[in-house]
Formats: sequence, structure tokens, C-alpha cells
Amino acid sequence: DLHVTNVGTAPLGSAARPWTLSFTMPPGTTVSSLWNATLISAAGGAVRATAPSYTPSLAPGASMDIGWVQQGGTGLPSAVSLAG
Repeated sequence: DLHVTNVGTAPLGSAARPWTLSFTMPPGTTVSSLWNATLISAAGGAVRATAPSYTPSLAPGASMDIGWVQQGGTGLPSAVSLAG
């Protein structure tokens, strides 16, 4: 799981432009589904997701846990980026 927090002073994302998340999984690891995010793509270890329809923005100071089902390798994601 990833625990993400909006440390900014403005909401991250909106209904018109939801937040996006990207990260890289270790070699040999694949991601097939996520919770608290909608999977856009997962190829070559590069995972890209967007906000689920029920929470398109993240208020300042708000946090969310995002999890996934992975197969193959072990280890933690790297190059994590959350943008709005």
C-alpha cells in the first residue's frame, strides 16, 4: 500500500481533472488491480492510475491509502509521483 498525503495548501485534483498517481514496480512484478484508485496502465513495471470517481480530489492535509494486487517479484515501488 501507498499512504499519500496532500501537503499543499490547495486541493489536489478536481471532478473535471482528477489527481493522478504513477510509480514503478521492481523488475518481474506486475500490477493487475488497485483500490482507492483507478488503474490507467501497468506495463513494464510502470503503473499509472487516477482518482476514483467517488473522490476525485484530495483536500489539503487529507490522506488516502492506495493498494494493489501484484504478481511476480517482491519489493516496494519507486519513483512515486502524485499530481493534480
